[in-house]
Amino acid sequence: MLLCVCAYAGNYFALSLFAGVDLLFGGVAVMYAALRRSLAETLLVAVVGSLHTLLLWGHPFGLLLFVIEAAFVHFGRHRFRVEIIACDALFWLLAGGPLVALLYRYGLGMDPLAVGLIALKQPINGLAYTAAASLIHHALLLRAAPRGGPLASRTRLADLLAPVMLAFMLVPTLALLWLHTDASYRERLARVSDALADRATYLVSRASVDLSAPETADQAREALFALGFRDLSVAVREGDGDVLGEAPAGWYTTRPVSRSVASGLEERRATEPGATMTRASSAYFAYARPIDTLPPRAETGRTLVLGVPAAPHVEHLQSMQVLALGLLCLLSGGGVLAAHGAGWRTGRLFRPLAAQLLRVPRAVKAGEPVHWSDFGVEELAALAHGARRMEQELATQLTAVAESEERFRAIATNLPGGVSRRVMDPGGNIRFTYLSPNYERVFGIPVERALREPGIMQEVIHPEDRASYRFALERSARFLAPLDTTFRVRLPGDEIRWVRTLGHPRKAGDGSVVWDGIAIDETARKEAESELEYLARHDVLTGVLNRKAIAGRLARLLESASSRSRVAVLYVDLDRTKWINDTLGHAAGDCVIREAAARIQGAVRDADHVGRYGGDEFVVLATGIASRSGAATVAERIATSLRAPVTVGDHRIELAATIGILLHPAEGDDAEEILRKADVALYEAKRVERGTWRFYEQALDADRDTRTVLVTQLHEALASGQLFLEYQPKVCLARGRVVGVEALVRWRHPEQGIIPPTQFIPLAEESGLIDELGDWVLRRACADLATWRSRSPREAPEQVSVNVSGIQLRTEALWHSVRRALSESGLNPEQLELEVTEGVFYDARASSLRRLSAAGVRLAIDDYGKGYSSLFVLRDLPANVVKIDRAFVANAQNRFADRAIIASTIALAHELGRSVVAEGVETQVQLQMLRNMGCDMVQGFLLAKPAIAAKVPKLCLMRW
Repeated sequence: MLLCVCAYAGNYFALSLFAGVDLLFGGVAVMYAALRRSLAETLLVAVVGSLHTLLLWGHPFGLLLFVIEAAFVHFGRHRFRVEIIACDALFWLLAGGPLVALLYRYGLGMDPLAVGLIALKQPINGLAYTAAASLIHHALLLRAAPRGGPLASRTRLADLLAPVMLAFMLVPTLALLWLHTDASYRERLARVSDALADRATYLVSRASVDLSAPETADQAREALFALGFRDLSVAVREGDGDVLGEAPAGWYTTRPVSRSVASGLEERRATEPGATMTRASSAYFAYARPIDTLPPRAETGRTLVLGVPAAPHVEHLQSMQVLALGLLCLLSGGGVLAAHGAGWRTGRLFRPLAAQLLRVPRAVKAGEPVHWSDFGVEELAALAHGARRMEQELATQLTAVAESEERFRAIATNLPGGVSRRVMDPGGNIRFTYLSPNYERVFGIPVERALREPGIMQEVIHPEDRASYRFALERSARFLAPLDTTFRVRLPGDEIRWVRTLGHPRKAGDGSVVWDGIAIDETARKEAESELEYLARHDVLTGVLNRKAIAGRLARLLESASSRSRVAVLYVDLDRTKWINDTLGHAAGDCVIREAAARIQGAVRDADHVGRYGGDEFVVLATGIASRSGAATVAERIATSLRAPVTVGDHRIELAATIGILLHPAEGDDAEEILRKADVALYEAKRVERGTWRFYEQALDADRDTRTVLVTQLHEALASGQLFLEYQPKVCLARGRVVGVEALVRWRHPEQGIIPPTQFIPLAEESGLIDELGDWVLRRACADLATWRSRSPREAPEQVSVNVSGIQLRTEALWHSVRRALSESGLNPEQLELEVTEGVFYDARASSLRRLSAAGVRLAIDDYGKGYSSLFVLRDLPANVVKIDRAFVANAQNRFADRAIIASTIALAHELGRSVVAEGVETQVQLQMLRNMGCDMVQGFLLAKPAIAAKVPKLCLMRW
């Protein structure tokens, strides 16, 4: 079937060589079938291949010749062992030529010259595709020879030489003949073109009638007849339309000019614009020229067309082709005869030598003398010379083999694995016929022992991998598929090594399967894969499960949980880790995180799971929890384990943790939703009191939704002017008057009324609105102070205080807000005071405070004594004012310790050059006590409640 398709397609896409000589690729397929297939198959391929000629020419003569040629060649090749090219040459000499003359001369009525051309072209076509088929056939035989193919018994030297010599003789001849005849053809056409052009010019100059005058065909015919040129066909074409005048039917067409004619007319066109020449039909050449370019050059739009009979020129070209093809046929026949003669002569020389050489081993084995009596002196000399040459060639080949073997050994030794040849016989037994030295390094077995004891390789394979290794070998052998399998081997000392073996199988002549392959030590890669798998599921810093792994573990636990055996999800958040990172560095923070993870793991059972969910957040999955009390017990163990101090270098750090708890399946079914609800519980616990734990309740979601709505409304409040400021006066006890005010932001909600800052300031810090809110407060407070001072400095405070969140100090936003507020209001930096809680002074944000202090802005430590109360704050950091927390003032009447703390703080601050402000003064007793202690300034409801901006000037006029 494939040969049939190739035969038909090859004839359809034939390669044109010269003067009608074509290389029929379909003929190659037919001749190849004549060499390798039966007669019936060959005839079928010939019929299919020649169907194209039947459809193209409309007569069956080409098909008949093709089938007879295929049958003749097949019979000569397989019956008489004649070389295929000689068979084809004999066919065209004995039968093909006469058949062509008979069929085309008497069957189609062609002229003798045309029949001669066909009779010469057909043999050359046949020899061309027969030679191509012979070369393909012998190339396949030569390729099969190294694998033990039948080359020696089925191929003769003449068979190989014939197509090669034929090709070497015909190709140059074809090229020379093509160049010669093509040049002659173009020269002949140029002469015809010149003659027609000259006659057209002369014709118009002698015409007695103007060619632009006729309006009808009859008038044109009469005008042209008067010209008297009876050997030319003359016509006039109206524009691009019909032809007027007398002309033989069908001689003038609009087919484009051929490449050869176009090349011959390039010079003519340069001197005669618009002139064209075409091969109008098989009988005429047509020359067309616009009448407008001829005398008297009238504007007519018509074209003069001359026709000259082509027969003399065509006959000349055909005679040239006959001579060329005849010479080509002689050369082809000579090439075939020379090839067979050379092959026969060479075979005659080597046959006696081959016979004698075959007798030598038998004579030596039998102990008989070797006689060379069959040869004369000349033959013996030739034999000796040939033997020396064979010896030299053999030595060269042996050297090449030795070098190749040495290269193979070097490659096999330097490869990262061991090279091997593995053989499985038809019985399934496996042995090695070659092992490189590296095999011992991979398997730990001496190469000699592995070659001597085939079963030893199976024994070193890990028992759990032997079945899969055997299965991979058998599958590769059954389907001859590439072998690629990985297994473990046990080395002496119980060392385990991963080995990957690769090989490509092939079938041997005895039915066994042979693999040439390599074994590679994959231990390092396997260990790297295990490490990557571990890292993909575990946190690098702590070694516990990472976020993705703990979420996946929770999803699997939820599938197996029941109403009696619940899963408790504990969301653990470490407190103060941000402060630790900022003050002691991230290395100390990492030590704290690692210690916390270890303590959490020690506080839970082995069946529970611990994972790091974020920077300082952990998730604990406690299984088998029956009730809330069980979950609370786990939470208490975790909290207790984290309360113990952690020592990092010279620092002793107190730890604490806040925990949110959720029980499944009581409160949720989805892992993501459960973790979200546990986070909600954690947030509520942190909001109420850090260092505690809390269970999730449905109401917490509603509370979070409320906070979310408030955040959205806070955005709107900033834009719509719902926020306003109240000012708390600060009274100087020595002067008895207001010296400053503290700005307090308020929110006038359209539905809920006044919302205190304790509700919306934390929301602003969580949502990231604190920078925008703080900027508004700064600009509003500075603007109000500037307004008061501009109206009446006597009725205005000297400075304004603004509370600043620690979050605002994390970026440059506060610095830019302060500069903008002072610039817009025109205040001096010392007229602005920023109040910051004492905890902010501990971390890296203190650098921002130093920058503000260096710019002249006053700083106050707010709520001093409530938090860390470190003396380092008073000694080292640029605080101008210390504000004593209201809790000490409220209890000072009844508690000596509070009075002592207030007195010592005032004394210490004064010694360090700091001013002191006492907050929360509500009684005359408290006021008098602070006055006696030397406190500088006081704030409280006893003196004045917070007031809007319009009332501040009146407060400044009051005296205490």
